[in-house]
Amino acid sequence: MDSPSFFPFLLGGVETGRGAFLGLGIEHTLPEVVTAMYEGVAFAHTQDSAPIWPLARDHEAIRLAGGAATSHTWAQLFADCFGRQVETLDCSELGAKGCAITAAVSLGAYRNTNIAARTMARVATRFSANADRHRLLKRRFDRWTRDAEWIASRS
Repeated sequence: MDSPSFFPFLLGGVETGRGAFLGLGIEHTLPEVVTAMYEGVAFAHTQDSAPIWPLARDHEAIRLAGGAATSHTWAQLFADCFGRQVETLDCSELGAKGCAITAAVSLGAYRNTNIAARTMARVATRFSANADRHRLLKRRFDRWTRDAEWIASRS
């Protein structure tokens, strides 16, 4: 039995597809449906971030911010989806932190934003990708992508 897939396009997405579950049946349990929802959101972010991946190939880790960064479950899921280490930072207001970093550079406290960011934004937690889980999620993501395109073609 295949797991269901969730497409979180409640406001449209992936070329104006609509939100949907595919493959959902009476035999699926609540944990399977919740897992599909988590994966669907992570897959949508994975797809949305695809254009910047060539720029990140030399970086060891990805920094996660926002609500997902407050949850170990989400952070680990993103690490497993991306197949890369994910880091969360020691602050929750990263927009304000970015302003403070920029101000510190402007005032001459740091030579550039790279140095200021390394000094002022410290890593709180690192999440390593699980290789087996990454392979599984990659297969599911490939199927999800094909299904998302199918949904968009019928919306």
